[in-house]
Amino acid sequence: MEIIYILTNEAMPGYVKIGKTNNNLEQRVRELSGSTSVPLPFTVFYAYVTFAQYFIIWNANVPEETFWYVLREKGTWWNLGMVIIFGHFFLPFLMLLRIDWKLKLTVMVPIFVWAWLMHFVDMSFNIIPVLHPDNFHLDWLDLACMAFIGGILTKIFLKQLHSHPIVPQKDPRFAESQEIYYVPPDPIAGAAAKDGGGH
Repeated sequence: MEIIYILTNEAMPGYVKIGKTNNNLEQRVRELSGSTSVPLPFTVFYAYVTFAQYFIIWNANVPEETFWYVLREKGTWWNLGMVIIFGHFFLPFLMLLRIDWKLKLTVMVPIFVWAWLMHFVDMSFNIIPVLHPDNFHLDWLDLACMAFIGGILTKIFLKQLHSHPIVPQKDPRFAESQEIYYVPPDPIAGAAAKDGGGH
C-alpha cells in the first residue's frame, strides 16, 4: 500500500516535504532524518581516487613514479595491499548498500570502527614502507602518536562544536537538498485576510 505524506519541521517554517512511500510512515521519517547515507559515497570516492592514481602511474610506466608501487609489492606489503582493497572498499561498500543495515546502530558502529582501522592500515601502507621496505612493522610510538594527535583534535572539535551551526545558515538551496519544498503564501488569501474577508 502506498502512502502519500506531508511533513513539516518547526525548525524550518514555511517548508513542506511531500512524498510517497511503500513503508510505514514512522520508518520513512527515520530514513529521512538518518545521516547514515554519508559513508557510502565517501567509500566509493576513495576507491575511485585510489584506483585512478594507481592506473595512471602504472600505465605511464615512468620509473620515477612506479617505484612507489614496486616497493609496496615486496614482503608483507602485498598482503596489506590486498587487505586494503577488500577491507577498505569491498566490505564497507557491500554492507552500506542495504538501507535496513544503515538504520541500525548495532551495524553502523562496527562499520565505522572498521573504516577507521582500514584508514590506519592505508596510512601505514603509504608511509611505513619507506622506513621498513620488506615487511610491515608497527611500533608503539605509531599508536601513541595517533592517540595523542587524535585526542587533541577530538578535544578541539568537541570544544568548538556548539559555537558553530551544524547546517548552513541562509543557504537558498539547503531546503531543496533536504527534499523540502517551500510553499509560498498565497497573496490573494493574504490580502483577503487583511481586509477582513469582506466583499
